[in-house]
Amino acid sequence: VGEEFNQYGYGVKARELPDWMVSMVALVDREVREAKPLVGVDMEISNERVRKELGMKFRPLRETLFPMIYDLIALGRIKKDRTKGVAAKRKTTLEQIMDEDS
Repeated sequence: VGEEFNQYGYGVKARELPDWMVSMVALVDREVREAKPLVGVDMEISNERVRKELGMKFRPLRETLFPMIYDLIALGRIKKDRTKGVAAKRKTTLEQIMDEDS
């Protein structure tokens, strides 16, 4: 996701919170508290059985997640990170982004 959107000045940051910080946030946030038992648990999830038994085909991430992010940008829900890098200093409009993606 970062490769797609960082170049247009939308700072995509992926960080892992330390366990102690998750514990602190869980004290005040119900959703984090509910997810806290999963901290540190390695989970392997596969859609192989669904694909085989039901014949389902899943669409690639670029065809599902990216259009949703572009819609959120168009709605003004995602703001550019104007403090980072050369790309953030460019005046790129949403129309230019969409044209380049096509």
